[in-house]
Amino acid sequence: RASSSQPDRTLSLENTGVNLMSAVTFCFLVFGSNIPYWFSALTMKSVGEAANEMVKEVARQWAEIPGLTDTASMTFDERAEMRAKGKELVKPDYDK
Repeated sequence: RASSSQPDRTLSLENTGVNLMSAVTFCFLVFGSNIPYWFSALTMKSVGEAANEMVKEVARQWAEIPGLTDTASMTFDERAEMRAKGKELVKPDYDK
């Protein structure tokens, strides 16, 4: 050694490089490369659950709200004509 104030550069990344055959390095490389897939899977799962809840809510409203099924068989033109006359398709019943 030339001097104690000089850092030891024999163990720096420039000199040693990255050894992919090291078990720890390889494991972290595989783990790190799977994080985006894991995040995407969690996102798709939560979106699927939210969509399922919306379908259940629509089915509940379809079954419970009176008069909702009366307008289901109407065409777009019939609905537009009803709206132009100032009539609502389904009047909410707030007295329940």
